[in-house]
Amino acid sequence: MLRRLVAAMTAALIGIVGGSVLLARPAEAYPISFCNDPIGDLCYYYSPNFLGAYAGIWQAVPDLLNPRGTYPDNSLGSPYQPGTGQQIGNNAASAQNHDRITCVATIFYRANYNAGYPSAPKISLQPGQAVANLGSLRNNNRSHTWNC
Repeated sequence: MLRRLVAAMTAALIGIVGGSVLLARPAEAYPISFCNDPIGDLCYYYSPNFLGAYAGIWQAVPDLLNPRGTYPDNSLGSPYQPGTGQQIGNNAASAQNHDRITCVATIFYRANYNAGYPSAPKISLQPGQAVANLGSLRNNNRSHTWNC
């Protein structure tokens, strides 16, 4: 009787631990900040006019959907920010280049910096430049790079 109880409890524990491993969120492949990186980052905003959840990325990313990065919870105790937990790729309405000195950030419509599609939409943000509405790239931001 005691053996059956121990076996049942062990199986339940393995199921719980195994289930939590399956539900674990995959690691981000590129670092995401709260748009305050000291070397400057490209800050994406979920909503136009720099509203909603936001995420800063300081490195070039050839495909924002693979792997998928998400907007962190940056509400700082205030009410829920629209976009929290949503993917960043193809899901931004405004952006700001937080590099204030030399680097130009370019946002591309397609993965791999519009490779093979030179006429696909893109927008370049000069150091410190902000765009309140990404226009044709709104919810179509697939990759970005830096030119320093």
